[in-house]
Amino acid sequence: MDDLVQPARALGIHPPAVTRGEGEVRAALGGSVDVHFAGAGVDGLGGVRVEVGEAAAVPNRLAGDRDPLALRLALLTRRHYCGAQFTPGILDEADATLHRWRDGVAVWARAPSRPMPPDVVRDAYAAFENNLDTPSVLGQLNRLADDVDVADGAKFETFVHLDRVLAVDLARDIGAGPD
Repeated sequence: MDDLVQPARALGIHPPAVTRGEGEVRAALGGSVDVHFAGAGVDGLGGVRVEVGEAAAVPNRLAGDRDPLALRLALLTRRHYCGAQFTPGILDEADATLHRWRDGVAVWARAPSRPMPPDVVRDAYAAFENNLDTPSVLGQLNRLADDVDVADGAKFETFVHLDRVLAVDLARDIGAGPD
């Protein structure tokens, strides 16, 4: 388990509070709730069970100089219960999206704050509640980024707010210097 802590930390994933047995992770949330992350066909764990698809390890040669959170973003483009294979093209696209969004957030942060678009927030929350449908949320953010009818301050507030769940550090470049 210890060999997973550093790579997980690079992806913004906190280590589990408690681990038990080979390959079994048990996180204590508020004491009595167990959360188990397991593949299909694993039964008898009790507590909350989150089924996750298999993701192939990304070799260092594929990770290259990309931000480690680009891999996290690439994972978020797939449903959590589906398997994932990553090609250089997929990782390049995630890395480019991450940089584009961070650049946008840094620019939008200079604008006066505006309320988040209620329909975007409502639909994002519904997607999160619908079996953690992160691909839908990412699609909403892509559309919002390109929407010329939405004020920059509203885009900023929405991206930063939804990043509290996505955890890809979209506000990282705010105040970093000239464009």
